[in-house]
Amino acid sequence: MDGADPIPGTAYPPATPAAMADLVQLLAERGVALRVSPGGELLIRDRDKRLSPADRAAVHHYRHDLADWLAAPGAAAPECGAFQHPKRDESDETARPRSEGSPAGPRCDRCGGVEFVEVPTHGGASVRRDCGRCGRTWGFPVWRGAVE
Repeated sequence: MDGADPIPGTAYPPATPAAMADLVQLLAERGVALRVSPGGELLIRDRDKRLSPADRAAVHHYRHDLADWLAAPGAAAPECGAFQHPKRDESDETARPRSEGSPAGPRCDRCGGVEFVEVPTHGGASVRRDCGRCGRTWGFPVWRGAVE
């Protein structure tokens, strides 16, 4: 932990494995997906903006502990959803299946992945391309109907 409380006067309990499990379960129940990037960074997807400022402050405070806990083998129960692919802007049914890029083609600048997912946005007028490994946005091959 970094020791600095994001909200002045807020005291957080110690980052025990039980506390991390409870926090991950609470976030999963609210539809928030957590993942750890290959570089050890905590990735948070709160698609519906369900986290309050206090919830965000708690996640920020525990971000290093959460990343360490989630990266540990067997840390999260499968039913908590912590390791599911992050939710997308549109329903998962509208996302194109993962495509495999050429090993010589574009690579994710975060994790080096070559697989990507194309997700319709703006009611299908745009397409966002995300890394299939870490979820980082690669760009928009179609923006409001215009192809790049």
